[in-house]
Amino acid sequence: MFNNTIEYLLGYSDLKLKKIIFNKDLRISKNNVLKARVQNMERCYSRESCLTFYLSLNKKLDDNPDIKLGEVEIPQIKSQSSKKVKLKVKIPASVEPGGYYLIAKINADKPTEINPDNNLGFKKVKAH
Repeated sequence: MFNNTIEYLLGYSDLKLKKIIFNKDLRISKNNVLKARVQNMERCYSRESCLTFYLSLNKKLDDNPDIKLGEVEIPQIKSQSSKKVKLKVKIPASVEPGGYYLIAKINADKPTEINPDNNLGFKKVKAH
C-alpha cells in the first residue's frame, strides 16, 4: 500500500482499457457514440485521466494516417473498480467508406501510467 500511495502522490496510476464497446458501423458525417470500459488496477483511487479515440487503417497507433476522433475525461475510479466512459463524435466527411480499426488509448499525451502496456485497445469497424 505504501508504494501505491507514493505513486498516487507523484501522479502515477494504473488504469487498464478493458474493452471498447461499439457494435455498430460508424456513420460518416453523422454522430456516433463510442464507449469503453476502464479499470483501475491500483489499491487506491485513480487520478482523473483521459481516453482518446482514433480511427486507423491498422491496429497500430501511429501518425500514418490515424485520425484523432476526440477524447473524454475519465473520472476518478475507486480501487479495483471500473467505469464506462462515452464520447459522442462526428466522423469526418473525408473518411472513405470501408474497414478501419477504432483505437482507444488512455493518457495518449501523458506518460503517467505505471503499466502503459494495458492502455491501448482496438476494435475492427466498418464506416459507411
